[in-house]
Amino acid sequence: MPERNLQAFDRRILAPLRALIRAKYFSFSVQGAEHVPRNGNAIYVCNHSGWIALDTLFAGLAVADHVGLERFPWCAAHDSWYETRLFHGFFETAGGFPASWLRTPERLPSKMQVLAVFPEGTEGNCKSFVHAYQMREWRTGFIRLALARNAAVVPIAIIGGEESLPSLCTIRFVKSAFGTVVPLPLTPLPLPTRWKVVFHKPFHIGKSDLNGYEASTEARNEVFRRIAARTRADLQRTIDRETADRSLARFSRFLSRQLVDRIPRLGKSTS
Repeated sequence: MPERNLQAFDRRILAPLRALIRAKYFSFSVQGAEHVPRNGNAIYVCNHSGWIALDTLFAGLAVADHVGLERFPWCAAHDSWYETRLFHGFFETAGGFPASWLRTPERLPSKMQVLAVFPEGTEGNCKSFVHAYQMREWRTGFIRLALARNAAVVPIAIIGGEESLPSLCTIRFVKSAFGTVVPLPLTPLPLPTRWKVVFHKPFHIGKSDLNGYEASTEARNEVFRRIAARTRADLQRTIDRETADRSLARFSRFLSRQLVDRIPRLGKSTS
């Protein structure tokens, strides 16, 4: 069981974040906190954005201030970051653990009741501002985790990271050295923006969701992909609604439409 000191984390990290909100450097709102389970096992599944994990801190702040510090989630960090001396102490104080542990969810300590998972992985927070608020493909590990722990799944939409910590592009050639892609930041410090956390109603993965689950490995994977796609689509609808008035989101959707519209014409002109 990893050790963590949430009181120290609240004092050193969350308190300065609250101070920035009071000073109106950031604005911050929370919706749907009544949906978060107050006891038992839970898996928070969230969209990921911003070249540092400030979105994780805002989601944790929403939980701490509206649900209780004791429900602050344990968060998986990429093994290469977790093993870096610069960040190791931070992750341990906050309740971080190596992401590789999720490969065997049944071995996670039972006292780690609440966990946060970002199914996009590093593709989410390393994507270019051109793709703002357009989630990348979801991995299915959170489903295995929920089944292994009989946990409620709580989807969370986090709005604000795209504007606060934009990236120019994803740097992929370093993956062989670091074990992950990294972003190219457009700004050295977080920009002031409007943050919002929206909690969705929790759900359990039931027998009806697992129809055909035991037929074969491919059938199981297809079931997992279907559940992940449905959850992702629900979260994307919330993100689209909450960002309808944001210039960056409108710009991103405009570019996406232009690219989609151009592809058929280009294909036709070369046929």
